[in-house]
Amino acid sequence: MNQTKEIVGQNKLIFYINTWIESCTKQSLLLRGPSGCGKTEIAKLYASLVNNGNYHYFLCGERRRINPPRGEDPVILDEIHALKNIEQWFNVPNILIGCTTESTPVPDSLKSRMFETWFEPYSQDDLLQIVMNTVEIPELAATIVAERCRDNPRIAIQIANQIKAYTSLNDISSREGYESICNWFGFYEHGLSEKDHAYMKSLKDGPRSIRTISVILSVPEETILEEIEPFLLRRELISISNRGRELA
Repeated sequence: MNQTKEIVGQNKLIFYINTWIESCTKQSLLLRGPSGCGKTEIAKLYASLVNNGNYHYFLCGERRRINPPRGEDPVILDEIHALKNIEQWFNVPNILIGCTTESTPVPDSLKSRMFETWFEPYSQDDLLQIVMNTVEIPELAATIVAERCRDNPRIAIQIANQIKAYTSLNDISSREGYESICNWFGFYEHGLSEKDHAYMKSLKDGPRSIRTISVILSVPEETILEEIEPFLLRRELISISNRGRELA
């Protein structure tokens, strides 16, 4: 059985992975995408398939110093941008699979040996299928989750679990009821969150720098760059220019 068939969405990336596996190509890979989009799961699947289930996994958060392992088993470097002693990894023989967010830099000397690809946004049909495959809730509820999850599988599953928990105690089966649950837990119409609303409100008087927005919202710049702005840009609700951030 081809395990990549179990992956929902990301058809181009899965095509690449199947090609490398079938042709026995030792291809290193750099996966870019927002938090919660499935980078780590696909990295583990690829590493497992390419080497009969044997691989090393390292989480590089907080600028950890991680030394290359012995042998030639594939290595997953999650949050590769935070690897402290990255120069020691330039010439290792292993297949390297790096995971990082969209905006974080990776040294060119390491990136040059890796096939770099960005995760494609998930469609609502993809997200509906992911929810239905993962959490036991009615299809109507799963459809509303797909509409409100910011195109993010991890958030979709979080919302679905909240609906499942709430409806196990309360008799709710209507669209209005499911939408009220989502609102209560902070997952609003069109996927907008309280942070999104606060971000856009901060721009109502004109363009602002990301540093100013960070101070107004009391939210780290990294969170704005990785979680808030990518979604609002995809929805064409904001624009970024040399003037700063402004409402579209």
